[in-house]
Amino acid sequence: MDFNNLKQFIKSSAFKNQLKWLGIGTLVFFILITFILRFYTNHGSSRAVPDVKGMTLAEASNLIDDKGLNVQVSDSVFDKTLPPGAVVDQDPKAGAKVKKNRTIFLVMNATVPEMIKMPNIVGISVRQATSMLESVGLEVGTLSYIPDIATNNVLAQKYRGLEVSENKLVPKGSRIDLVLGKGVGLESTKVPSIIGLSLAKARQLLTGSFLNTGAVVADNTIKIAADSVSAVIYKQKPSSGFVNPGSYIDVWITKDLEKAKSATSESENVDESENQYE
Repeated sequence: MDFNNLKQFIKSSAFKNQLKWLGIGTLVFFILITFILRFYTNHGSSRAVPDVKGMTLAEASNLIDDKGLNVQVSDSVFDKTLPPGAVVDQDPKAGAKVKKNRTIFLVMNATVPEMIKMPNIVGISVRQATSMLESVGLEVGTLSYIPDIATNNVLAQKYRGLEVSENKLVPKGSRIDLVLGKGVGLESTKVPSIIGLSLAKARQLLTGSFLNTGAVVADNTIKIAADSVSAVIYKQKPSSGFVNPGSYIDVWITKDLEKAKSATSESENVDESENQYE
């Protein structure tokens, strides 16, 4: 076909019809491909992953199944703040958008805690004892004082009311009660402000001030045991002043951050007022 014939063919209705049908065919092809891809990828059918932390495996499985998702236990740990057999963590996290039939992996709280060899902390300071216990997965429990020249040194280590010897096996996460020397002249200790802190951090601060955590009162924002982990303190009693070493500080906890923030501001104002007279 020479150039003139090609030019005439391009101008002909036959070529225009072929071009039109080619365009229609291409459009139909892309629409069909888009439809197929949406069908196989469940386009637009994503759903939010539910929050199952703190639930039992049965409760978590039922909720996840209701969302059209699958569940699989991937690991187990021991967390004493949660009931045995409760969900400790999940992947993907709560609120994440996923497709139908996505598998949600759960980390469960072990029903039997790992056993730890008790270290010997008798004869060292309470601060050293705290560090040593935490390094092996144990915590400081109740502090009690008896007259002794070794001020704030550990005179005895106890578990559940009984003295526990070195290398004896105790559950990981256990609280070890300490008997400390009262010494001479250690008549009082200042109450620190723990408003706005988590329970765990508050316990550490109180222990460092030779004090005990007393009653823990939860408000209505605390629904399950797991809530207390993320809760903060909004009230303490006594709130300030000086008390005897080993005294108990009662605390009130909440998940309401505005409530805690307001309490923190009030506490700071009180501290500033007290500092003016010190």
